[in-house]
Amino acid sequence: KEAFLCGYAWAGQESSALAVIENMEAANWKISARGYSCVVRGFLKHGLTEAATKQILIMADCGYNVHPAAVVAITRQSIAMDRTKAFVEKAHGILTFTSEAVALLLEDCLHKDNFQCAVLVHDSATASHTTLSGSAYDSLLKMYAAAGDPRAPLLFEAMQHTGLRISDGLCVSLISRCALPKFRRFSENVVAFARAKGKMTTNVYSSLMKVYAYEGLFEAACRLYDQLQSEGLEPDSMMYGCLLKFALHCGRTDLVAKFSAGINNCSFAKAARTREIGRAHV
Repeated sequence: KEAFLCGYAWAGQESSALAVIENMEAANWKISARGYSCVVRGFLKHGLTEAATKQILIMADCGYNVHPAAVVAITRQSIAMDRTKAFVEKAHGILTFTSEAVALLLEDCLHKDNFQCAVLVHDSATASHTTLSGSAYDSLLKMYAAAGDPRAPLLFEAMQHTGLRISDGLCVSLISRCALPKFRRFSENVVAFARAKGKMTTNVYSSLMKVYAYEGLFEAACRLYDQLQSEGLEPDSMMYGCLLKFALHCGRTDLVAKFSAGINNCSFAKAARTREIGRAHV
């Protein structure tokens, strides 16, 4: 019977395969782990994602170990069919997601801004002690930061302990995403990490200014200018423009002239560079 089952599955004959399964269950014949694996692979081969998902969940629920490659394959197909949320909800608590599957699911959740699904994936990974990859941390942190979720600082700290690389770009992205939800506490945590690692850049300062501006802390945003300069950094014309607006908002007329001059100096420098480039091409 199991040989017929595998043959029908590999031929993509879903109805015939399911009929064999029904007959085997009626006769109290147990399908082996190998049989389930064969059915799942056969269904996946023919793009029968829903049928494959059902069988792989039954397999896992029976206590069989599901091969990591099968988990990744069915995850990829579910994402391709835009059924990520449905797949995660069905698999939660039954199927153990591999590190690669978790990363794929979270990347898709980030792309589609599906916060609740991402939380479910994270909970599943935590429950099964699945190790998060750098990509998984990246996606989760970005969503938690944008949502102002209190899990963000804990997850960021956990990522630091793993030894995974935390890029300058990720730091800037996380700080910027804290602006809309007014998640200043976490943005300052990321800035503290960047400063400790010698990663303070004009982009980091610009992102932090944005966070302060969203909270109406224009005075604090202006004070960042002195910190920035003390680290040997110089704002560009766009940052000077923002600083000028902040100074006007908080009534710091003493800074208006300084920031206006900074805009002019940037404009002169840009014009000079343009002339140099023009002469170089003559």
